[in-house]
Amino acid sequence: MLEIVCIVYAWSMNNVLIPTDFSSQSRYTLEYVLGFLQHTTVPSRILLVNTYIVQLNADPFQLVTINDQLKRESKILLENEVLWARSLCLNSLVKIESASHMGTLNNVIINLLRRETIDLVAMGKGTGNHVEQVATLLKLHNCPLLITYKPDSHEAVEA
Repeated sequence: MLEIVCIVYAWSMNNVLIPTDFSSQSRYTLEYVLGFLQHTTVPSRILLVNTYIVQLNADPFQLVTINDQLKRESKILLENEVLWARSLCLNSLVKIESASHMGTLNNVIINLLRRETIDLVAMGKGTGNHVEQVATLLKLHNCPLLITYKPDSHEAVEA
């Protein structure tokens, strides 16, 4: 007789961090997380985070201007993503917030993990080698990582 044992690890997913580069992969991740938070019965929060880097080889007199411009563009794009996500989310217990930070994704995530309660980081597979770096980082901080993947429309899906 075959015995099947299922172990389910329950963890709180009240605070979900989603790094976004505004790609279709990032948007798919946001949709995916919204899908499983639609039925939550406890207050939850999604924090969309966009990071940007000011190149150090820029004219020193322009660094502040470049930083301000990048931050402004990031905030506008994040506001649009939040509005879009709120239009999909029917659960009033789910708050959707955004934050724009200068720095590498790894450094921003480390700082957020230190300052805030983050129960889960969710990100799309298509964001370069960031997934592997973030996975290593989160392992050190004992924080789960959800990786989503949305194949291109013309990419074959194996059954």
